[in-house]
Amino acid sequence: MHSRVGSVVNTNGNELKKTGGEVLIHEIVGHAAPVLAGSETGNAVDNENVVRKELGLQEREREENHEE
Repeated sequence: MHSRVGSVVNTNGNELKKTGGEVLIHEIVGHAAPVLAGSETGNAVDNENVVRKELGLQEREREENHEE
């Protein structure tokens, strides 16, 4: 568990620096779209990682309690 606020790590445990666009991917795909269109996975980071993989971006480490 990483305690630093705003700290995000990739699947290798390294800090993942995100652009403004990547933050929006998380907020829209991870939180807003599931609320509007129905749950995809129940987990915002899992939702984000689907898009990150499609775009060829490093995936985030899974966060069990990061709900949509």
